[in-house]
Amino acid sequence: MKRLCNFIISFTFIVIMLLIASPAIALEFDDFHTGMTMSEVVAMGRKKDVPLVISGSPAGNIKGFNERLIDKNFLNASAIEYTSKLLGVNTRITLKMTSVEPRKLYEIEARFPSSKKSELLEILTGKYSIPSTPYFKGLKAYQWGFKPDKGSKEDILPIENTLVILLLNDSFYNYLTYTDIKLKEIELKQKSHNNKIEERNYTPEDTKRF
Repeated sequence: MKRLCNFIISFTFIVIMLLIASPAIALEFDDFHTGMTMSEVVAMGRKKDVPLVISGSPAGNIKGFNERLIDKNFLNASAIEYTSKLLGVNTRITLKMTSVEPRKLYEIEARFPSSKKSELLEILTGKYSIPSTPYFKGLKAYQWGFKPDKGSKEDILPIENTLVILLLNDSFYNYLTYTDIKLKEIELKQKSHNNKIEERNYTPEDTKRF
């Protein structure tokens, strides 16, 4: 009995240490976090009464979650979005999903007016510390999570890192993105594969007939 108790205590200690030492496995924004499946996104939208629509669709007078909009097209959409008031302004938030099953949320993008730059920087710096300032195609950029690859000014997403928060500022908007890099790489590879198939003018089903 004493040996069993000692084992349980040792096991509990190891689990606690792993939980303390383990890095974050998801980035959270509003009610959503990277890695969520489409069903989990829908369930959260339903629970929090979020007015989810297919990205690019007119939101109209949607004030909350609308069950009638959750159809096959919605569930197969590459991105969905909603509008919420943040920092005193209506903010469009886009949830980008991988196309490979099981489909997962790989990036969350929030678009703010350019006038909100200082407020965003103050909040993010207070929570995540001082950002790096990578080169990003002439735009002013602030990045949290890891520093850019020194080998290439435009390569700011090293493979060995998983999570990144990026704030891009132009003359009109601030684009704040929370990205799971590994999930995004899966999506980019899938899109590249699909593009190659389209260029060949034949499908995988065609090849099975030869």
